[in-house]
Order: sequence, then structure tokens, then C-alpha cells
Amino acid sequence: MKKSCHISFALLLMLSFNTAARDLTMTESIKLAIEHSYSLRVAQEQRNALEESYKAATAQRWPTLSATVTVLYKSEVTDFSIGLPSVQREFGTKENYQTDFRISIPLFTGSKITGGIGSADALRKLADATERQALETTVYQARVGHLDLIKADRIIGAAVASHKRATITYRDILARLDAGAADSVDLFDARLLVANADLTLMRANTNRKEAEVRLATILGIPLSESLTIHDTLTKPDIVAIQKADINETKPEILAANAQVKQSSSQLTVAKSEFFPTVLAHAGYSYGKPNLDPFNKTWNDYFTIGATLSWSFNVGNSAGNKIRQAQYFYNSFRIQRDDIKEQLKRNADISWETLKLAFTRYEISSESFQLASRNYRLAVEQHKYGVLSSNRLLEIETSLSVAEAEMATALVDYYITLSTYYINIGSEDLFEGTK
Repeated sequence: MKKSCHISFALLLMLSFNTAARDLTMTESIKLAIEHSYSLRVAQEQRNALEESYKAATAQRWPTLSATVTVLYKSEVTDFSIGLPSVQREFGTKENYQTDFRISIPLFTGSKITGGIGSADALRKLADATERQALETTVYQARVGHLDLIKADRIIGAAVASHKRATITYRDILARLDAGAADSVDLFDARLLVANADLTLMRANTNRKEAEVRLATILGIPLSESLTIHDTLTKPDIVAIQKADINETKPEILAANAQVKQSSSQLTVAKSEFFPTVLAHAGYSYGKPNLDPFNKTWNDYFTIGATLSWSFNVGNSAGNKIRQAQYFYNSFRIQRDDIKEQLKRNADISWETLKLAFTRYEISSESFQLASRNYRLAVEQHKYGVLSSNRLLEIETSLSVAEAEMATALVDYYITLSTYYINIGSEDLFEGTK
């Protein structure tokens, strides 16, 4: 028994000993998780990249300016003779200098540029949805990790209370044994109860450390720091929470809409192959010999005009690409409907699970109150010799079970509530212990 008491004292000392402790609230955990999340940072960088891709696509509507500067030397040039007597002249010059500037403006592309912009915009919105999903996942993980640590603390509290009752019961039976009112079997049962309480407390402390490590990893906190939670979980009120429809800004819906838009834009690009491309252009040329290959002088000139280009594959490649794009478009629309149906099903299941978690909390709370009253009554009856020691130990065990169940039921309700929030896309997910 002395060894058991020493173990209990060591466990209690471990619970009260914190090095480099950090106080945390749910809001602080969410903030730290967002700052530390690698997946969120990756999503942000990808979104930035696709933002630049969208800007590049819109820039296709602007004029294109090109410049060409050429300097070359010819070892031979063409010469010819004119008339009689013969006059020999060179056509061109061995030293050539040429500078050309050209500006082109697309007048008509058959919506090829518009389709490209629409596709880039859809990919940008898909990246926004991916970033939002990474954010919600990070916040959800922080909430669950924070609540798991609260649960671990509550389980430790229940284990400590159970251990205290077991120790008191053991001492009482030991005193009765000395007085001849109890036997060795009662004493062994009481010692077994204390030993089980020791083991339960040790497991609770180990589970608490594991929960602390998981949360610290999510938050990017050094594992050497001990975390202390400062959140009070209020009594749940299922009536105050109304069943809500799925938010249309939920990342999965936004992503599905973006994929539909992107496939629609690709269909537009495919159809543009049936149309010609018309470009307006203007240019300026300056060089030597340029327009006058005989006098070998510097001169310049301007040009202005338009270019129409069109090509068509006689095997109807464009038609095949259009049908391919149409099939992809149809598939993404069907996929969007399927995603919405799945989200609604998950939201309905989450709502039913939330109601079950609330009922479980109410039942466990009532069970704990009944078990507590029963234990207090049993202690009194055992004191006056009306109740046997074995029966008292059974009642204490029932109380410990009820206390542990109540300790976890409240936290599990809030974890289930967090799952409901993320399944419907509620902004309440970001609000502390709400």
C-alpha cells in the first residue's frame, strides 16, 4: 500500500509540475494553427501563381509591340550592267543596318482570347476554393486538437477524483479490519480498487501528453512547452442551434463551380478554331540601305494594315475537340450535382450525430448525478454497517465510470458541433468554443 501511495503521489506531482507552460484559448489555438499550417501556405502560393496566370491571359487583349534590330555584313552583293556603253551597278550594300518596330492588335479571334481568360479565371477561383478548404481544415484540426486536450484534462480530473475515493475507501476498510468489522477479502478488493485507480490515472496522464503533442504539432509550438487550456465549455443548448442549409460559399461547391466554368471556357476555345483570326498592325522601319538599295543611304518608312489568317483541318480535328470539350463540360456539371448531394447528406448526418451527442451529454450528466447521490448514500450506510464493503466498492466503480463518461460527453458534443460547422460551411467554425 505504501508503494501504491508513492505512485499516486508521483502522479499527482506530475500533474502539478509544468515547465515552460503556455496558456491557450481556442481563439489563440486557431490563430497559431493558421500561421503554422504548411498546407495553407502551399495553397496560398498556388493561388498567387494562378492570379498571375489570369493577369497574363487578360493581357492578350492588349497590343503586342515587337522590335527587331539587324546588323550584318555581306561578303558579296549582286551587281548588274545597264545599256551601252555598259554601266555596272551594285544592288544593295555589303554593310546592312535595319531596325523594325511593329505593333499588332487582335481585332477578332473567334472568342479564343475570351475563352482563355475565362479558363484562367476559373482556375484562379479553383485555387481560391482550395485555399479556403485548407483554411477550414486547419481551423477544424486546431479546434479538435484543442478540445481533445480539454477532454484529456477532464478525464484526468475524473481519474484524480476516483483515485481519491478509492484511497478513502481503502483506509476506511483498513480501519474496519483493525476493528474486526471487515475481512481480508474486503481489504484486497479495496487495494485492487486503488491499484486500478493508479493505472487509470497513469493512462489519463499519458493520453493527456499525447493530446498535448498532437496539438503542439498542429500549432507549431515546441514540444518542450507544456500547454494549459483556459476555456470554459458552457452547457450545450441544442434548441439554440438551428439546422442550417449548406453555405453556397463552401469550398467544395466553389471548386465544383470553378471546374464547370473552366470546362465551359475550354469549350469556347475549341469552337474558336472554326473562325479566322484578324490582326491590325502598324510598323516603322529605319535602316541602310532599306528602301533605296542603290544610293546606300539611311531612310525609313511606315506601314499599316491588317492580317487575316485561317486554317482548317480537313479531318475535322476542330469538331472532335469541340465534342471532347462538351463531354468534359457535361461531366463536371454532373460531378457538381453529385458533390452537392454528398454535402447535403453529410450535413444531415452531422445534424443527427449532433443531436445524439447532446442526448448523450444529458443522459451522462443525469447518470453522474444519480451515481454521486448513490455513492454518498452508500458511504453513510457502510459507515453504520448497513452496506457491505464489496457493495460499496461496486458503487464507487459505477460512479467512476459515470464521472468519466460525463467528462468526455461534453467535449465530444463540442467536437461533433465543430464537425457540423465544417460540413455546412458555417463561419461559426472560426469562433472559439462557440
